[in-house]
Amino acid sequence: MKKFLTFPLIIMLLLTLTCCAKPYNFYKESDLDSVTISIIEIKGYIKSTYQNDVLREDAFNENSYTTLKLVNNTAKIVKDIKALQCSRPPFGDRLTKITGKGVLINYPDGTIEIITDNGSAVINATSVTINTISFNTNDFNKLLNTYLES
Repeated sequence: MKKFLTFPLIIMLLLTLTCCAKPYNFYKESDLDSVTISIIEIKGYIKSTYQNDVLREDAFNENSYTTLKLVNNTAKIVKDIKALQCSRPPFGDRLTKITGKGVLINYPDGTIEIITDNGSAVINATSVTINTISFNTNDFNKLLNTYLES
């Protein structure tokens, strides 16, 4: 009977530990010194825009969002985002689109990373990858407002 109860308890412990809050991992940590960062409002949403390796007509582009502010101090906002804790659920529904206000990072190679309070997306010439993450919405919005008001 003890073995029967021990196995589910171990599984529950492992699942709990894998979704603990941790700092956000940027797409390319090594390139963060040479990026441009903006605060944006996503018009509609971002979804997977590739079908059979062909870019669909409704792909993410400059018409998919409104730039609210260009961030001058990129090192500071990167540090502030890292200071926020986020979690990645180990199971359950996966995010297929992201919406709302967020941070847009343009990398030198043309890759774009978008971070919102409930998900992130990495968009390059061949793929769109959407990650299910969760920040505390109040903390994330406070961070955005700090940069929008400065």
